[in-house]
Amino acid sequence: MPGVGIKVRPWLLAAAVVAIDQVTKVLVERAIPGGGGFAALGGAVHITHVRNPGSAFGVFGSTTVPVLVSVLVAVWWVGASLTGAVRRYGSAFEVGSALVLGGAVGNLIDRVRVGYVIDFIDFRVWPVFNLADAAITAGALLVVYAMVRGRIGGRNSE
Repeated sequence: MPGVGIKVRPWLLAAAVVAIDQVTKVLVERAIPGGGGFAALGGAVHITHVRNPGSAFGVFGSTTVPVLVSVLVAVWWVGASLTGAVRRYGSAFEVGSALVLGGAVGNLIDRVRVGYVIDFIDFRVWPVFNLADAAITAGALLVVYAMVRGRIGGRNSE
């Protein structure tokens, strides 16, 4: 039908990010010993099992800061969703927020479950990361884009 768009389901997207992130981490945990790995995609990327006590891309050695940030992201997202603030910025903001939430929850689950985050995507020119980190990064970029372009508070505000 003309004019019918795809309705963003942010709760489902966030849950999908968490599920895919956790499945890949469990597979890495079971198949590759800590510190071990192998080349994939013709050597363009390596799968390397790293136990990361810090936050995204190995920044911050303490686990307190990443846990606190993850909890604050989840609380913010729930509050913003319940008040309708997420929807007011449009679908890019909704999708970006869901990606950030899913990634934050995925890494928080690791911290609660094993005390560190499991990273495994290794380009050898960047710190090793995981799908949750990628979702957080992509989501944050979408949120910034939506706010700059957006309907409320952005440069192009109406």
